[in-house]
Amino acid sequence: MGITEKIEAIQLEMSRTQEYHLGLLKAKLAKYRAELLEPAKKSGKPGEGFDVSKAGYGRVALIGFPSVGKSTLLSKLTGTESSVAAYEYTTLTAIPGVLEIDGAKLQLLDLPGIIEGASEGRGRGRQVVAVAKTADLVIIMLDVTKGDSQRRLLEIELEAVGIRLNKKKPDITFKRKTAGGVTVTTTVPMTKTDEKSIRGVLQAYKIHSADVMIREDVTIDDFVDVLIGTRKYVNCLYVYNKIDSISLEEVDRLAREPNTVVISCELDLNLDILLKRIWAGVGLNRVYTKKRGEKPDLGDPLIVKDDATILDVCHAIHRSLHNHFGYAFVWGKSSKFAPQPQKVGLTHRVSPTTATKWLQSEGAARYVAERIEIDGRYGQVDAWAAESVIAQARPGLKRLQVDFVRGLSQRAFTVPNLAELTHLTLHTKILCDPVPSVVPFQLTRLVLGGSYFPLAFIKALFTASAESLTDLAMTLQANHSLDLRSTINQAVGTLNQLTTLSDWCRSSQEFIDLVPYLPTTLKTINTCFPDRHRLLSLEKAFDVNRLPRLESFRFMYLSKDDVRSSADGARFRAALETRGVMVTCGFEKGYMREEHLISRTEALKPYY
Repeated sequence: MGITEKIEAIQLEMSRTQEYHLGLLKAKLAKYRAELLEPAKKSGKPGEGFDVSKAGYGRVALIGFPSVGKSTLLSKLTGTESSVAAYEYTTLTAIPGVLEIDGAKLQLLDLPGIIEGASEGRGRGRQVVAVAKTADLVIIMLDVTKGDSQRRLLEIELEAVGIRLNKKKPDITFKRKTAGGVTVTTTVPMTKTDEKSIRGVLQAYKIHSADVMIREDVTIDDFVDVLIGTRKYVNCLYVYNKIDSISLEEVDRLAREPNTVVISCELDLNLDILLKRIWAGVGLNRVYTKKRGEKPDLGDPLIVKDDATILDVCHAIHRSLHNHFGYAFVWGKSSKFAPQPQKVGLTHRVSPTTATKWLQSEGAARYVAERIEIDGRYGQVDAWAAESVIAQARPGLKRLQVDFVRGLSQRAFTVPNLAELTHLTLHTKILCDPVPSVVPFQLTRLVLGGSYFPLAFIKALFTASAESLTDLAMTLQANHSLDLRSTINQAVGTLNQLTTLSDWCRSSQEFIDLVPYLPTTLKTINTCFPDRHRLLSLEKAFDVNRLPRLESFRFMYLSKDDVRSSADGARFRAALETRGVMVTCGFEKGYMREEHLISRTEALKPYY
């Protein structure tokens, strides 16, 4: 009887066996599967494998059934050419590419599509599995049009070969002895298995003397995994492709599932979010160093694992540095005396917002030559840290984005090194006094998405950029009074070069009030305008003759049926199209953005 027949016989027996005997059968099943994937070595020419050396700060493996978009995603993210066609099995070997995320280079592998039965050696299952076990992150590519069954099939295939997705290694200590019998010690109540089953598994592996310490409530499968010792625990990201082919409700449902990202390679939807999730899945952290008496080097971070210690930071600089190490000073959340530094040794763990003067990671700030992004959600960055980052920005900074930083002072935007700033995105909770009357920059693009901005600050921005601002996006409806909103509308009318306006208000009346002040230079208008019953009021207020350059008008919260079925909407649309203005709606293909496809806990994302 071959190994495959033995496996089938055990699976049949398991389906009709009582609980206490299952442990022994599962142990045998795991042993046979290991033999199937790693058969006894024979003399002769070795088979062809995937000889790809590991490179970069981590390896990411793309796994999935044929023709789900793996090669297309590789080409989009890395620029590496991989065979792409409308038929299956276009990729026959591992294609490596270099994925760069804010200065950190990761290796992205496009693996051949696997088929059902890969765990038993069908197709090129053995080679694909061997590469997947060396990856720091597994991306399971799924075709959203083919249902949920493909996800479960892939999980079963990977589970059968010893890859455990999104699981931690069980807290079990196993030690063989030469004599003395089997001793099983538990520190927690066992509800999923018992000592009799554990002894049965040990007997199946012919282990008669051993010490077993169990510190958590585990299943018999967890114990078998620890006993075998070849299991690989890997983070996994489920990526659903081709979301432009399904409804928004289905996209929203999939996006809310854990460890899931929805994308469209064809339309480049959500690829930026996928990069952020890859960074988090690989588990990397940026470390910025500082020489004594000098400012921190914010342009050349060290890349380490997110659970790294100061010893790992030393190794990232030079392997022999720890031999001459005395102590280090760290700032940030790693310091017990934050915002003051702490003197630490080699075993000190580096947290995501710690530094050897400034150490920040994905949640804190990303420094590029002409761009700074500060993400303060979940309380990772306070106002003091954000202001310090802006103050230490290099001259020549072009783009600045600040998200979810509470209590940020407006004086942070008056520093001279922002003189060349052209793009500003503020998605903050509150800006504190003192209010600057003058800002030192002239913007071409401005995004204001937050719960409160002082009117004087908004007027300062508009006044400074009246002759340069071409793209404006606003989400200011949350707690501005009608008088304040009217003043903001008048300020919008002073923007003499504005060509694109995106007003993400949830009140139709707010946009209607803005219409009389729209600059005559506008070419594109994007508005949420959620109430189709107010289209008559919009038609009366909107004079298309005032906007001779208008080319595009988009309703983001209305479908094309809402506009066409309503008599007021059809008349308004006809009036615009008569003047050559293209009218589109949020649900029409071609204008889908990540923030409109997925509902988030934040009320409304800004347009950027």
